[in-house]
Order: sequence, then structure tokens, then C-alpha cells
Amino acid sequence: MWRSFAALVVITLAHLSVRADAASSQSTSSSRPAPSSRTSSRAIAAADTSDSVYTLPPIQVKGARVPPVDAALLLPGQVSIVSVESFHGDIADVATVLDRLPGLSVRDYGSAGGGASVSIRGASPSQVRVYLDGVPLARAGLGLTNLAELPFAGLDHIAVYRGFAPPGLPGSAPGGAIQLVTPPLDGNAPRTGSAVVAAGSFGSGRLGLTQEWGVGTGWRALVVFDALRSEGDFEFHDDNGTEHNLNDDEVTARINNAVRRQEILAKAGHAWGRDGRFELLYQWVDREQGVPGITSNQSTATVQSSNHHMATASMRSPARWGGRLRGRAQAYYDWRRDTFVDAKRPSGEIGLGLQDNRDVSETRGVHVETSLRAPLSQRLALHIDARHETFMPWRQFPKPQLGPEQQRRTLETALDSEWLLARGRLRLQGVVRASQETDRFAGDLRTPYSKAPAVSGTHEFIEPRAGMRLRLLPGVHLEASAGGHHRTPGFLELFGDGGSIAGSSDLVAEEGKNRDIALDCARSFRHVRTQFEVAFFRNHVEQLIIYLPQSQRTFVARNIGAADSEGEELQWLIADASPRSSWSVEGNYTRLRTEDLGVDIDWYAGKALPSRPAHQLFTRVALRFAGVALGYDYRFLGQNYLDRWNRDVVTRRDLHGVDLSVQRRNLQVRIAVRNLTDDRARDVAGFPLPGRVFSLGSDVRF
Repeated sequence: MWRSFAALVVITLAHLSVRADAASSQSTSSSRPAPSSRTSSRAIAAADTSDSVYTLPPIQVKGARVPPVDAALLLPGQVSIVSVESFHGDIADVATVLDRLPGLSVRDYGSAGGGASVSIRGASPSQVRVYLDGVPLARAGLGLTNLAELPFAGLDHIAVYRGFAPPGLPGSAPGGAIQLVTPPLDGNAPRTGSAVVAAGSFGSGRLGLTQEWGVGTGWRALVVFDALRSEGDFEFHDDNGTEHNLNDDEVTARINNAVRRQEILAKAGHAWGRDGRFELLYQWVDREQGVPGITSNQSTATVQSSNHHMATASMRSPARWGGRLRGRAQAYYDWRRDTFVDAKRPSGEIGLGLQDNRDVSETRGVHVETSLRAPLSQRLALHIDARHETFMPWRQFPKPQLGPEQQRRTLETALDSEWLLARGRLRLQGVVRASQETDRFAGDLRTPYSKAPAVSGTHEFIEPRAGMRLRLLPGVHLEASAGGHHRTPGFLELFGDGGSIAGSSDLVAEEGKNRDIALDCARSFRHVRTQFEVAFFRNHVEQLIIYLPQSQRTFVARNIGAADSEGEELQWLIADASPRSSWSVEGNYTRLRTEDLGVDIDWYAGKALPSRPAHQLFTRVALRFAGVALGYDYRFLGQNYLDRWNRDVVTRRDLHGVDLSVQRRNLQVRIAVRNLTDDRARDVAGFPLPGRVFSLGSDVRF
């Protein structure tokens, strides 16, 4: 990484010196020696003030191109990049990967692939932006992203930005950003394929097939199919809704908790010129799940499903002007249908009445960006993103009704400037994002919990962000960033779903400010690689939107005023990289302090925000020798609260896991045990979790 970074600095300085010298050095004899790349542009300008033009021989600086993954690590913020290769052959999804990262709290609904959301540094799940190859996946219809619906089998790696997010990702991200990245298509790679078969506890299983090959001249294609299922019929402790009466407690099985999910991802790419590329991507996800409801009164027939199609076309043009000018464009279309059926008579099982809801969301968008390496700064970039989102509800009860259709149009422009100073030791980056959001609401959308109906109109936001990365010593960096963000309420928060979620049509956008500072150190000693990072963060949000319980069955979205979150993150990695064997010790710890400022109701001032544990710890020890790998991990979550008044407590959780994998040529077999001590705990959001879970899987490459 550091060699690539040094090469980038040398290339940048060479460009600066050549640009500054071009106006005064093109018509002299070409035999005149070229100035050193270390010579400043100011010194060259002072040496020759005539109008003569000199022609210089070309300057070539050879160095490895900075890979996209390493480029993300150069951002002035905390970034975690996780390869999903180690999860192949297991019954896993995006939530499984994110649950072991610092600053992240995954809210799991209790079965493999059954649904999960994520919070970053105390932000609500709806404040976290999720992307697939740069395309935003959180839609206005739902307002948040269900991690169980995200593609997983076709991913190469996942990047999590806990502070400063790349300006090229559309939309404001008050709670951080998660980027899902599909594998790059290498036109020179041989034909490859793989098959995954896995089975586990509680009727869980997975089947996956992957094939990559060359098509024609310069084309490369990838197709991935993945299917996952789980019955989710684990046993849990049920207090029958009487927390303080222990006489009626019992151990019972989770019912109506089965999950079925199928996924297809297809990708094709073609090289264009020296470093240009054209790519097409299609993703299809079909998912159906039972909705078991609360533990003391489980439902028997309520189900929800989603069907999702997304297609993108992206183009990266070859570099122009000696590599100084680059451009990229991307167009995407997304269609999804969400179904919720609670038709058990006489009054349903989950919400306030019978429900048969089928909502269709569509998104059309385009993203264009161009970057220029300029004399006065290392890089200037302009990003333009336009999206048109529609939401069409359909309700069967109390009478069949289609619509009305709701629309939201968004136009965003971001100007990004980056400087390299102090001979490349200091990297500064500034971003100004301007967005215009236009809502077109139809029909009488006032709800019983609203003070005023939703109003169509246009809202404008201007949000600056800045960051720095300073190399103090070789391998030691100081990072800091600060910025403003906003999030407009989604249609589900505004209008509800006609059942358990009651909307508030008078909601206003959340606005906040994020700040962080971090120190990271990465050094190698012989065959031992070490990395350590400590980060401090503080976030403030105004008009925070949360779901408040109105009864045992219903929730309503409300602006509660303001809240603060602050804390510290620690990360560590010690790894051996010897050829024959290797070992590693890695982990992280997060301390989070949240405070409800009680702007709307004084009683809540000073209370902690619910479903946000104050302490989280993850550590893993792994050993590999001659194709055999053994791992042990430990996860600790401190107690937290389920309600705003901080009376309903979720106790601490200690989870242990072990895994063993054997690699023989192209075949890998992996066995894993999660929750080794059979701890019947609740998730941070209060849902019961399974006890001890076994899984056995194989991954064969051909």
C-alpha cells in the first residue's frame, strides 16, 4: 500500500512541475535537460520569464497503479474493507460480515437471512447509506435497507466508511456508508467457476454457483446464482408478556419464522482503450419470510416478501491529457415490490386489522463525474447525480385501493478538491455538496398521528465536508474529518403501511454534524505485520426520527428533537505472514455514549437512545498450517435499552464461536459452531436469537 502511495505522490509532483513549466519551455532545443521532478513550479517560473517556448523530452515515472481498495484507505476517515472470500462455503450474508466491524451494531431479527439492519456510531439504521457498485440501495419507499435483501454471493469485498465517505457515492450519509463491490472482470483471467453447498441447524441450507468466462474479444462475463433457506424454528425463553411473573415462563419454539431467498447476479465488461471500461450489471433477489411477531404472542400465518430487480450500465473513459483528465458515467434502474399479508380473520395477527399490502417502488438515476489533476491542487472533481423515485401502494383492506402514487426527484452536485502538501505527507480534501429534493404528494395523506398533511414542495441543502490525513512517521498517520449531512424521511415514515407502522405526514428532514479524529499505525517486523488504530468521534443530529410504540402492535415515526452520540473505537491486528504457516490476532472495541436531549419532552433529557449498546467487543484468533485453518472468535455486547425511557433492558451478551476449514487443491470443507455456550440471548432490538448453531459447507473451484 505504502509503495503505491509513494508512487502516486511522485507522479503528482511530476505533473505539477511539467504543467507549471509548459508555458515557458516548449520552443527551446529538445536536447535541453528536463528539470527534476523535485523542482518546485515557483522556482521554475522565476528562472525564465521570457515568452520562448521549449520542448522537453517526456518524463516517465514508473510505479504501481493504486488499486481501488488502497485508494479508499487513503481517504481522510475511518474505513474498514473486508473480503468475503473467507465466508464462502458458509451460511452467511452481509449482516454476518458487518457484525464483526468496529462502530457497527447489527440488529438481527433471529434467523439466517431473516432480516437485519445496521447502526454506525449510534446513528439510526435509516441514516446508513448502502450502495452496490456506487448505486444507492436505500429507497424513498422504505427509508432504510434490510441487510438480508442485499446480494452476497456475487460480492468481492465490502467497504464501510464510518466517517468521511467518498464524494462519488450519491446522497448524504449522516450515519456512514456501506459499499458492496462486485468482483472486477479481468479479461486475461482463465475460465473459472465454483460451487457452494452448505447445511446447518434449524433447517438452514445454501446452494451457490458461480461462473466467469471470456466472451468474444475483450469481453468478460460473470454469473452468480445463490439460494438460501432456513426454518428458523429454534427454542427461546418466553416470559408470556409478564416480565416480573416467573411462574408462567417457558421454553418454546419460534414459529412462522421460515426464510426463502434466491439471488441472481450477472455482470459483463469490456475493455476500452488503455484504461477505459464498459460494464453491465443485473441483479435479481426474490425473498419470502414468515413474520413471527412478538415472543409472547407469535403469529402463525403472517408473511412478507420482496422481489427486486436492478440493472446498471457504467462507463469509465480512457484518461486524457497525459492521464490528467478522467471521466465516469453510470445509469441505473431499480424496481421492487414489497408484499405484507396478515389476513387471518377476524382482525389479523400483527397490526390493527387485516392487511394485504403490495407496494411497488421504482428508481431511475444517472451519475456523472469528471476529475482533473490541476497545477494548484492534486485533483479537482465534479459529481452530478439525478434520481427519480416513485412509490405506488396497493391495499386490499378495508377495500381494494391502488395509489395514490408518490414521487420524489433529487438533483445533487458535489465539488471535490484534494491537495497534496509537504511533499506528499499531508493530504487535504474538501467537498461541497448541494442537493435539491422535490416531493410530489397526491391524495389526502393525513394520518391520525399527524398535525398537518404532507406538503409537496422543494427543499434545498448545502453541506460542506473536509478532511485531512497527515503522515507523522513511516506507517503512522493522523486523520480528521468533519461535515454536515441530512436525511429526508421516507414514504414509510410519512404515510405508514396501513398496519403496524403508522406514519406521520408532518415529519421534517433530519440534519446533523459529524466529527472524528484518529491515529493509525501499520508496521511490519520480519514476518510479523501489526496494525493499530484509535478513533474518537462525536455526532449531533437535529429532528431525529425514531419509531415510538403506540400500543403492543403499532409504532409511529416521530421527530424527537435532537440527540448526541460520542465514543471511541479501537482496532488491532497482529499477523504472521510466513510462507508455510500463519497466525493472526485481530479485534476491535467500541465504547458508545448516546444522549437524548429531550427537546420535545423534557422527561427524556439525558436518557440513552434505545437499541444502541454502550460497549461492544470482537476478537478473533486464527491459525493456518498446510491447508488447515482453525479459528476462534468472541463477541461481547453490553446491556442496552429497548424504550426511550430506559426501563426495558436487554442484558449483556457473550457469544463464542469456532470454525475449522480444510483446503485440498480446489476443494475446501468448513465446519463452524456459533454461540458455542448455547446462550439464549436477545438481540440489541429485543428479538430472540438462536442458541448453539452448527454449519457444514464445501466450496469447490473448477
